[in-house]
Amino acid sequence: MKKKVSVLGDGAFGTAFAQLIALKGHEVSLWCYNKFTYESIKKTGINDIYLPEIKLDSKIIPTTNIQESINSSDIIFEAIPAQYLKQTLLPVAELLDDKIVCVLTKGIETDSLYLPSKVIENIVKQKNGSLSKFKTVIISGPSFARDIALLSPTGLTLSSNDKHALELVSNVLPGVYLELTDDTMGVQVSGAVKNVIALGVGILDGAGFLDNTKSLFFYRSLDEIKTLIK
Repeated sequence: MKKKVSVLGDGAFGTAFAQLIALKGHEVSLWCYNKFTYESIKKTGINDIYLPEIKLDSKIIPTTNIQESINSSDIIFEAIPAQYLKQTLLPVAELLDDKIVCVLTKGIETDSLYLPSKVIENIVKQKNGSLSKFKTVIISGPSFARDIALLSPTGLTLSSNDKHALELVSNVLPGVYLELTDDTMGVQVSGAVKNVIALGVGILDGAGFLDNTKSLFFYRSLDEIKTLIK
């Protein structure tokens, strides 16, 4: 059964997921924060700023109206940077009350130290008084946006406490190897910390260290992640 899906965020990752979902045959509303991205997709079918040279499926409809995008959809994929999550979603929180929100954001909000799902849940609860109908699904990699858009074989981790939500979201992601779990905190912490590890490996590489040193750093970093999520 085809779904109406909204992707909030016109960066590389949001656009790549819009492409992936549209190629499954679903209609996708892509909310664009950047006016130039909106115009680029509208005119040429290509996100020249964040995902150049990839022709997007015609079922992707760009919009600059976030309320319209949310209202038209059954499932919401949000790909908003962590530090802008609250200010972006707070004005439209009442529209999310009965939606499934798929969290693509990686990181930790600096002011509250909340994970993305907690930020969103607090916003929805603040506006609507409860979370009785609201569901989240956490989506993490390892994956790169361009590879996703090109349908390269990819593995994703989907995490939620709601099995029905996991099933619905799984069905709109074609040709992807999916690992399902209910460890929402572990998936989000791992997704945030791996960015720090990537920076560390990059620093070692730039400083001229060889592969043995980078491998040691990476191996020890995995132990740190295990400790954090326990």
